[in-house]
Amino acid sequence: MQFVIGLLVMSISTMASAEIFMCKDSAGHTYTSDRPIPECAGQAIREYGKSGMLKRRIAAPLTPAQQQEKAEQEEKKLAEQRAQQEQRHADRALLARYHSEHAIAQSRQRDTQSIEKQIEQQNAALAIAEKEQQVAQTALNARMEAGSIPASLKSRAARALQALRTAQTELDDSKARLDGVNKKYDLLLQRYRELTAITETATLR
Repeated sequence: MQFVIGLLVMSISTMASAEIFMCKDSAGHTYTSDRPIPECAGQAIREYGKSGMLKRRIAAPLTPAQQQEKAEQEEKKLAEQRAQQEQRHADRALLARYHSEHAIAQSRQRDTQSIEKQIEQQNAALAIAEKEQQVAQTALNARMEAGSIPASLKSRAARALQALRTAQTELDDSKARLDGVNKKYDLLLQRYRELTAITETATLR
């Protein structure tokens, strides 16, 4: 190694008017030259100035797989930065809108009250639809036993069944919407408590 370094110093001193490139090929052989070295294509290169001092290190070019990995890492980093920025914006908006947990509870009540009233009405409509469907089905069964089913009765039974299904679907949708609103406020309350705890801790310090 000392011999190689000695050769390098000698090369640099004898070629003081030029910059020196030094590298190792894939087999581990060391090369020095006053111009880019073909044998070291794709390898890391060190460039020395006219004074013999290391001027810069030229990293080996990335392989396609390394380039892909680097691009993915950069994209992941950017996504994380965007997410952090969006979270900071959301946190500021949350603290600006709500000044207490009671304010969050009041807002939740306002947003859920109309949905709960709608669910109450839909439960009543579902009960009526279930009753009508049962009456229609009972009448249909009775006529089936008699061996004659009027078209009007078939139509009535079909409409009653469709009305029952529609009422059930609307009720399920409203319940899902209510659940979504409550989950949203649960998360808001949790984040509000986290932020206020951080603020209180910073104040105590």
